[in-house]
Amino acid sequence: MNDLVDYIAEAPGSSAIAIAYSRRIQVRCEKIGLVPFGGARRDDLSPGLRIIPLEKSALVCYRIMEDAVWITNIFRAGRDFEAILRGDPQSGEDE
Repeated sequence: MNDLVDYIAEAPGSSAIAIAYSRRIQVRCEKIGLVPFGGARRDDLSPGLRIIPLEKSALVCYRIMEDAVWITNIFRAGRDFEAILRGDPQSGEDE
């Protein structure tokens, strides 16, 4: 999440926008626990993985644990999250 906020804050005068956005991400992630099975299953990428969009600008990846929801990744829109999660060396990202 820090990388995403830093990406937004890079534009001049955008630090307040980045802070507000990070708060909205946090609120959305906390709400996942209320309806944890609401996200789309993506077992093709990783067993037990679920995803939900965030404001058409990001994607939250998570897993349902015994007594909690574990947020695994947050990707900004436009990133090839599937390649990154598969560990595709062409994605330019580490697993």
